[in-house]
Amino acid sequence: MTAAVKQLVEAALRLAPEERDELVESILEQSEPDQEWTDSWVAECERRMEDVRSGKSKLIPAEEAHRRIRQALSEI
Repeated sequence: MTAAVKQLVEAALRLAPEERDELVESILEQSEPDQEWTDSWVAECERRMEDVRSGKSKLIPAEEAHRRIRQALSEI
């Protein structure tokens, strides 16, 4: 990390959470994702959707997923 970037990060961390969110959103809106990264995630999403359609994977409600995550984290 360059000194300039480090200084910006330190300044950003002093912002209120809402202001940090606004900053991140603004930066992301002006950034273009790497095409290779985008293509790989589109392919991954398509693969996962096909797994659900074929029955290979089963969807669970968000509440259940969150419960499982909290339980797993509490066991660490």
